[in-house]
Amino acid sequence: MNDIRNKTISGFFWTFLQKIGSQSIAFVIMIFLARLLSPKDFGLIAMLSIFIQISQNVVDGGFNQALIQKLNVDEKDYSSVFYINIIVSFLIYAILFLIAPWVANFYNQDLLSPLLRVLALSFVINSFSLIQETKIKNELDFKKLTIIQIPSNIIGGVVALIMAFLGFGVWSIVCLQLVTRFAYAIQLWFHTKWVPMWVFEMKRVRKLFGFGGRMLFSTILTSLYSNIIIIIIGKFYPAAQVGFYQNAKTTALTPSQTIKSVADSVTFPTFSKIQNDNKTLKSAYKKVMQMLIFWTLPLFSFLGVLAVPLFQVVFGEKWVPAVPFFRWLCFIAVLSPLVNYNLNILKIKGEAKLFLRLQFYRRALTIVGMILISFSNWGISGYLFIESLSYLLSFLFFSYISGNYINYTAKEQVKDKIPMLLLTAGISLFLYFLYGYFKGHNHLLILGCGLCFSFGLYFIFSRFLKFKELTESLTILHGFVKKSKNK
Repeated sequence: MNDIRNKTISGFFWTFLQKIGSQSIAFVIMIFLARLLSPKDFGLIAMLSIFIQISQNVVDGGFNQALIQKLNVDEKDYSSVFYINIIVSFLIYAILFLIAPWVANFYNQDLLSPLLRVLALSFVINSFSLIQETKIKNELDFKKLTIIQIPSNIIGGVVALIMAFLGFGVWSIVCLQLVTRFAYAIQLWFHTKWVPMWVFEMKRVRKLFGFGGRMLFSTILTSLYSNIIIIIIGKFYPAAQVGFYQNAKTTALTPSQTIKSVADSVTFPTFSKIQNDNKTLKSAYKKVMQMLIFWTLPLFSFLGVLAVPLFQVVFGEKWVPAVPFFRWLCFIAVLSPLVNYNLNILKIKGEAKLFLRLQFYRRALTIVGMILISFSNWGISGYLFIESLSYLLSFLFFSYISGNYINYTAKEQVKDKIPMLLLTAGISLFLYFLYGYFKGHNHLLILGCGLCFSFGLYFIFSRFLKFKELTESLTILHGFVKKSKNK
């Protein structure tokens, strides 16, 4: 049990370092690209995101999650899935190549056809290294993924920035994704030293697909759902509006997705190994859930209050129209990891069928709500309101469902979060009035002082109120610093 605990903590540290490092680099690159390129350039790429995401989901086929969830995976499983990934990637690429002109006509943007045909190569490249990445995760060697991911982002970012300076426009963003994926795949092959066997057993593929297929369908629904607003905006609004929305979404959800990805990458393979020990699973689940809300709630609340100076300082005046979208997305960013984390309990328990059913109902109801909003004059903010409401209701409902599996009720989950919620709300309200008073001053000064002041108050009161999440965070950080010094 101590070994599992140590691997979980170590996994969190290295995965968090990998995600923070790679996402920080990607965010800095995006800042420079946002200043060099137009909102329309980002909007064009955003319109294609649904095709790339769904294609990547189909290539994966849910097999990688099935390989992690399976307790006795062997080399024949890995090799069989490796060949399936590659075959499917080429088939999907051929389909996208053929429908590219139709996509361009749908959005009334001729440039989308060549952009899609080139950008789609990214998931083909990725298919050659999916198993290597899965093996590393299965071995809980998250340090290795950190070593691989960060250099890949730097290489892709440098090439993209050079192209942007040379005037390649939207193609700079395409190049960013292709070069980053290629560098990542090459390094995975080099570091794992894994080579597939000349073995392909369809019965193994079918068995893995029993679990992975449901995960695949759920992931596709998630991709459709997460891009439905972009499809609507891209169809009925100028491409620049898509760019504003995408920039706001990236800025708000990048930290949230990073945290969610860290939780997924570490807790799913680790908790799968203790899936039959409900007492230990509940204890670990509760601790991680509380840690998530302790950090995400104040982060997105304070950024939402200071959204205007944030966008003016980071991206420039031309991106300020993205602020209203960003504030809605901050609310979603808090709830997203929590919703996902509750659903992970079902995956850990092997309840893929129930997992899929819940995801389907949630997505379907949200899409119906968005269709109804289309007949109002609420505009883009109306869609974001429906999505926010969906996340809130989903958290309450999914926490109830998952809680039944580990004896951690929804009422208990909500009760555990009330102290942090009240503290964050009070500081955010005070920050709002303080920002209104200093609104006309230097944007950088307001942003810097506002964040330092609000987080300072949050940590002081957390200490005074004896929030154990702060103590545990400091203990973990101290332990890793001490461990690093000893090395």
